[in-house]
Amino acid sequence: MHGRLLLRPVVAFALLLAGVPLRRGFRSSVERAAGQWNEALGRILATGPDEPRAEPAGHLVTGPCDDGADGTGGTERTG
Repeated sequence: MHGRLLLRPVVAFALLLAGVPLRRGFRSSVERAAGQWNEALGRILATGPDEPRAEPAGHLVTGPCDDGADGTGGTERTG
């Protein structure tokens, strides 16, 4: 318990020096995430009310990799 007494001033000084860059990095990360969220939400809202519902339903029917994105061209290999 008494060992912490020696670390507290060292940690407090380190946080004092590193506080500004940490806050700046956190703030920029949150702003970047908010921008990406707004961009994605704008694309979703621009599609219309039925399209966001149709996409997951289409993946349930065909599967997520049937569009050829996995490099197989949408075909399954057998045997």
